[in-house]
Amino acid sequence: METAQEFAETCRVLSQHLAENGRADWAATFERLADRAEEADGPDRVREVASDALALYGGMGSFADLVLLASSSGSREPDERLDRLRSALHRSAVALR
Repeated sequence: METAQEFAETCRVLSQHLAENGRADWAATFERLADRAEEADGPDRVREVASDALALYGGMGSFADLVLLASSSGSREPDERLDRLRSALHRSAVALR
């Protein structure tokens, strides 16, 4: 069973990856979600945070559409890791909601 702490940790790992790849805007969003998950004072608040995370996946220009610019070496690893983390966060949020 997924916990709010595990969700927050996934948010923080994702935030760090985004910051390292030039997306401080998205990194800040996931840091705030992690903080909210850790501070949630009950299951209703945890579900609210999870729902807010899932809302980031919808619509044009959403988190689901984000692509990191390939490094100068042409490596796809940053985007592949983003895809793995994005999927992990989605699974975590669905489990908490």
